[in-house]
Amino acid sequence: IVPGGGMKASGDVHYHTTLRLDKAVALYHDCKIQKITCKIITLSAGTTHKPNPLDSYGFPIYEAQAAAKYLLTKHQIPENDVMEENFSLDTFGNAYYRRVMHLEPASIRNMVVVTNNWHSDRVEVMFKNVFNLPYHSNEVLTCPYTITMDPASAGIDEATEKVRRSREEESKQRFIEYTSKSYESLQSLHKFM
Repeated sequence: IVPGGGMKASGDVHYHTTLRLDKAVALYHDCKIQKITCKIITLSAGTTHKPNPLDSYGFPIYEAQAAAKYLLTKHQIPENDVMEENFSLDTFGNAYYRRVMHLEPASIRNMVVVTNNWHSDRVEVMFKNVFNLPYHSNEVLTCPYTITMDPASAGIDEATEKVRRSREEESKQRFIEYTSKSYESLQSLHKFM
């Protein structure tokens, strides 16, 4: 699973996102060598901070689409092994839509999340929160999901990484202290979303 990391005005993914994708490709090839079924799932429609770039027909280019294109063209990953999630606009939405759009219907239980090291802690907290929710408030869930984090390198200069880590930590704490207390099940999260 590769969360989105923004796009350039050209509709291509940023360098730090290519590091995530390249690492996912290495994991994909390791799985193939071990004869383990593996899909790469790219995430995100875009961001609320700016409009998506447009293609030559005037349609928006989604982050997951741009990442999938990178996998197909640069690494020749078979298109049947690439899945997109083009609904979410943030990391929390990445986790929610991942669960309800791909993992639940396809009965996928094991996932490796590949993001940059400065983003990894917040992603892990959000994904584990969403994937540990029971369906209904009166149920107890034994989480059927295995989530492994496998961070890629930063892909940014040291000063920018320090700022990003600080922002990510603040956002993670807000999520823990406020957002995560707004629901107690997948059903109530659905209502919250």
